[in-house]
Amino acid sequence: MSKQHKSPRLIVMVGYPDAQILDITGPMQMFAAANDLFPGTPPYEVLLAAEKKTPLRTNGGLKLVPDRRFADFTPAQIKRIDTLLIAGGEGTLEAVKNNTLLTFCASAAKTTRRTASICSGAFILAELGLLDGKRATTHWESLARFEKLYPPIEVDKDAIYVRDGKTWTSAGVTTGIDMALAMIEEDCGHETALAIARRHVVYMIRPGGQSQFSAQLMAQSVPQGRLANLMQWIIDHPGGELSVTALAARTNMSERTFARTFTAETGMTPARFVMQVRLEHARQRLEQAKETVEQIAHQSGFSNPEHMRRAFQRFLNVSPQAYRERFRTPSHSATGAAS
Repeated sequence: MSKQHKSPRLIVMVGYPDAQILDITGPMQMFAAANDLFPGTPPYEVLLAAEKKTPLRTNGGLKLVPDRRFADFTPAQIKRIDTLLIAGGEGTLEAVKNNTLLTFCASAAKTTRRTASICSGAFILAELGLLDGKRATTHWESLARFEKLYPPIEVDKDAIYVRDGKTWTSAGVTTGIDMALAMIEEDCGHETALAIARRHVVYMIRPGGQSQFSAQLMAQSVPQGRLANLMQWIIDHPGGELSVTALAARTNMSERTFARTFTAETGMTPARFVMQVRLEHARQRLEQAKETVEQIAHQSGFSNPEHMRRAFQRFLNVSPQAYRERFRTPSHSATGAAS
């Protein structure tokens, strides 16, 4: 393994009632795994901190026991914190009003090398003004509220995680693992991060952004009406005529009004949504079906296999053939000329 370590870097995860358990345990497990690779000189000391030391009930019902209370940190210990991680979850709504938590995070952020959030933990960083004028992200379900509440922040709606200076934000839940791996790579080298990713059967760099999760969920989040019905129709007919002209006609709107309304309601253009639907359909067929890549391209609404290949490379950073080889179910085998 590359890079040796003189003394452990202190990683402090901030938890609170009804935090998302994977937001906490996912990144902490990655840092702990790095320690496993360096048993003599562990690169990290990892702590869970909370307002109280009593078992912390997470949103899944499981309880975690914090290692330390916020009040237990002396000024010198706060200055020792290398990386501050703030979990997200349902409890964020109350956490942003918790003065004890906010005071601790604000104090630590002054001297940390990295200050980071997982999922809706970004709301805590934003509440402290630590994201003003910076790029940041959060879970896709919270993007619109996040953008409305904190206009000084440049919101990246598709990123798995964003690094802007010493501040890191991640999209949600398992993306905290992606972010932690990136931090470990920075500290310990590529080989170490890759070994951890392999051991835990996760991507070192996962393909695509969070907008891939998913067109169906987005359609369900739009208020019921002709636009929601249209989105579901698009999902059901990926190979259909889905130009702005055709879609506007289905909603009895002018093209300009339709495009403006669709973007305002969904946060993306009609063309981007159509592309997302077609990519999802193609991904599902590549995972489950025996058709050739050419057949799947046609079924999914791509003009030809090369068009689908370019879309996969642009949005998922992988070719259709390579995607199929990674994700197809064992009971299905397939061949295709395009890749």
